[in-house]
Amino acid sequence: MNFKIHTSPTEEELEQIKNWLISEKNTEGHSFICNWETAINRYRNKESKLFSFNIGNKVVGFVSYTEFKSEKCKTIEIDYFVIEQSYRNNGIGKAFYSKLDQKFRKLGFIVAKLFCMPQESENFWRKMGYIEFPREFYSETVTYKIHELSYYKPLIDIQFPNENIDDENVLKLWAKRPENVNENDDANWVWQINESGDLEKPIIFPRQPDWKICWKRNGTIVKDKKVKHFGNQVNVGGFFYITKLDE
Repeated sequence: MNFKIHTSPTEEELEQIKNWLISEKNTEGHSFICNWETAINRYRNKESKLFSFNIGNKVVGFVSYTEFKSEKCKTIEIDYFVIEQSYRNNGIGKAFYSKLDQKFRKLGFIVAKLFCMPQESENFWRKMGYIEFPREFYSETVTYKIHELSYYKPLIDIQFPNENIDDENVLKLWAKRPENVNENDDANWVWQINESGDLEKPIIFPRQPDWKICWKRNGTIVKDKKVKHFGNQVNVGGFFYITKLDE
């Protein structure tokens, strides 16, 4: 099949999407049409991007996403990802996302985030490589609350937390404020760090500004602060992005 992503859909293509959403509503009693006006208005107001997924001249899906930018990097949040009803469950969604993933990487995004709705879409997004936000982020005590069923996917090669590492040169993160961490409380996430503070790969991780973070070098604490006071990081789109540690 001749799959294509149109990054600037025509009015005719947008009308195609609206029409098949209405048709689904009429036949199934439910569809994305209830959110279509929100999506299209945000797109026309340049608050979000909207790409269509075409097979020949027919639009069979679309994605709407929001960009978050800093001076050094940018992330995205996928607001809506919809495949036309008659094309579901036959690999079209996977084909669309595979092309979309490549597009996002070429555009320079470092991580993507989304909320699985309907809940049945969780399995699809896991297959696409998305990771559920740690359960600690759903706690009532966090500064920035997120919805359950929130997932993310790094779009660059990163260093993931690792439990089986020594305690000499590490970066540790606790899912608590510093004042609530006891001396014997293990960190929730740990990354191996070179003695120099250089990273073999960058770290990208969901961010809570008031959690405790600690950098140890040769067994000695270099920094022990709240995430928001730690420095050495770019904060964008609800994530911290670290490429090097320095004092």
